[in-house]
Amino acid sequence: GHNIKYDIAVLSTLKLIDKIPAIEFDTMVAHYLLHIDQRQKLELIAERYFKTHKADLLEVYNQHTDKPRKKLPPDWFEIVPQEVLAEYCRADVDATVRLVTILADELEKQPLLKAWYYDVELTFTSILAHSEIKGILIDRPYFVQLKANFEAKKAVLLSRLLALAKNPDLNLNSPKQIKDLLFTQMKLPKVEKTKKKDWSAGKKTLERLAENYAFPKLLLKYRE
Repeated sequence: GHNIKYDIAVLSTLKLIDKIPAIEFDTMVAHYLLHIDQRQKLELIAERYFKTHKADLLEVYNQHTDKPRKKLPPDWFEIVPQEVLAEYCRADVDATVRLVTILADELEKQPLLKAWYYDVELTFTSILAHSEIKGILIDRPYFVQLKANFEAKKAVLLSRLLALAKNPDLNLNSPKQIKDLLFTQMKLPKVEKTKKKDWSAGKKTLERLAENYAFPKLLLKYRE
């Protein structure tokens, strides 16, 4: 298949398979490894190798509607005639099957890449498919404790920031209040302007001010 993980998810959702099948070849993954700098869309790959145009689903849809779209609408399946969809699917399968032989031959010429593809990529594709369909287990107590740790650190930083600002009601999430505090009250250097030609109190400014001043340094930690 081409992006066969998606096909597996669809077949599983429709209850047409009850377990993840062994994946013999995925043309999208193979092409990605061989040509990482190129786009991995099947239509583009087929056109590159076979020198013929293969319509994608959006193009097929737009050929059968008076209102062309840039994205497929939810009811696209009801608008495109079934025989047209069947031809689109046939072209998909034909291009994929032909590409398997071509890409497999390319992999043969690169033994290390071939080994990585079959031993790692295809195995991991199966694992990803299973994870997306079944979900994964997490250590819930660990994340509960992690949240508690973050909240405790956040409380300490908040207390220190409000003390430095000498304003217990300061809203640390208000750009306007932070800007007023930094440049009007604390009179810190103005570093960078926004697109509206106003002085910025954004991340870049805070990072530069943090080199010499405590409040912006602690504010960055708090936000992180």
